[in-house]
Amino acid sequence: IYLSLICMIIALFVALFFYEEKNKNKFTFEEHTNQIKKSLKITFQSKKLLWIIFFTFISAIGFRIFVNITQQPYILEIGFNLKEMAYIFVISAIIGSVCALFFDKFEKILGEKKSLFFLILSQTIIFFMIGFFAYKLNVIFLILFGVIRGYQGITMNDYINKHINSKERATMLSISSFANNLFAAIFLLLIGFIINKSSILTGHIATGLFVTIIGLGLLFYKYKK
Repeated sequence: IYLSLICMIIALFVALFFYEEKNKNKFTFEEHTNQIKKSLKITFQSKKLLWIIFFTFISAIGFRIFVNITQQPYILEIGFNLKEMAYIFVISAIIGSVCALFFDKFEKILGEKKSLFFLILSQTIIFFMIGFFAYKLNVIFLILFGVIRGYQGITMNDYINKHINSKERATMLSISSFANNLFAAIFLLLIGFIINKSSILTGHIATGLFVTIIGLGLLFYKYKK
């Protein structure tokens, strides 16, 4: 707690020295609104952009559910205590950091198509393993989950920048972020309800089924053309 407090104070001190040049051109609220309307129109008229938004969401929602809802209670449920949980997080972070050094090489080997399938199928395997079984050995899948989460973030950011026009990218990313958060809010509530009525394991299975069915459906739709 004290170390975190020191870091926040340092961050606040650094932020006081931030400087942003004033925009010489006036940008009215009406212009801003028109820009949003134009971007929404472009988005809904483009199957490519809609596909990117939906796939970005489906490839990330499993990680958001696990990290924000089920990760810590699941680790406790399979028999680890709080101290052991801390070691798991440290080991997972170290392994994830080391693996991140090789993400670019791994992506070049797989290519775009296989990378996208890998993001979905790897989550499918992990969610079903931690959904059907509650053994300490599943800590291996928890660590792998962290590695794949890192790969998903880097890969999708790279593909978004590659496939969206640079002039429209900032606004499109904002729309994508809004849509992803809106969908996530709905699905997080649904999974929370399922877990509350049954168990964390059932929540993992439901998430795995959702990611698998929708994710593979989007991929087969894209690559059949």
